[in-house]
Amino acid sequence: DPLVEYKKESFRMFNEFMAMVEKQVVYSLFKMSVIAQRPQAVQPAKSLLDQGGLKLSGARKSADGGVTESGAGATGDKIGRNDPCPCGATKDDGTPVKYKKCHGKEK
Repeated sequence: DPLVEYKKESFRMFNEFMAMVEKQVVYSLFKMSVIAQRPQAVQPAKSLLDQGGLKLSGARKSADGGVTESGAGATGDKIGRNDPCPCGATKDDGTPVKYKKCHGKEK
């Protein structure tokens, strides 16, 4: 039966392939040289705010009590649905309202 012969030959070829891969892996492992590295000094972790890595966007209250816009609305870029609304609206707890819940509803 040709199908049985095909299966036997493919199984034999697969086993040869696996043996070749194993041989190459073992050969590569024995050729490797291990170099000892000095342990690096551990630096104390700093918060993101200390490093300046955290960027805030959206509306912020200025010192005089007004709302200043920053982020997507101020630069003229398209405002994302989950971005804070550029009008500066906030919830009762002080978190900014998402654009899709405020002025984004109109569209």
